[in-house]
Amino acid sequence: MKIEAYIVLKFYDRDKTKVDTLEKLKDYIFLPPENYSTKKDFFDKEDNRNKLKQIPIYLDRGSAEGDAEWWPAHTSDDYGVVRKVTIEIGDEVHNTNLREQETLKTLIKKYKDNEHYKEDLKTWEWYNKKK
Repeated sequence: MKIEAYIVLKFYDRDKTKVDTLEKLKDYIFLPPENYSTKKDFFDKEDNRNKLKQIPIYLDRGSAEGDAEWWPAHTSDDYGVVRKVTIEIGDEVHNTNLREQETLKTLIKKYKDNEHYKEDLKTWEWYNKKK
């Protein structure tokens, strides 16, 4: 499945750098301050952009444009840009249901008093039947 979405980039002081690598994307991506519980969390992310594990992706263009417009509001030398992205959602790479079942099976093998683990494992039968 493919979806179209948007990212917002921010540029300072008339900067026209081409954003064409993940490292540059991390430098220029707009981090909405409302996504953080405290100012400290936000500024810690700002100061450690190279370590970002998540980037904000907008599902609607209007919200992306709104943040792009909001970002440079304090100076005419800064500006925001919205870029369209295509996200391909591929095969499953991790499934918590299956992981839980593996853990229960391991516990059943490990312990003699394992009836409660067997009961817990039975509660996952609904998932296995759907496949």
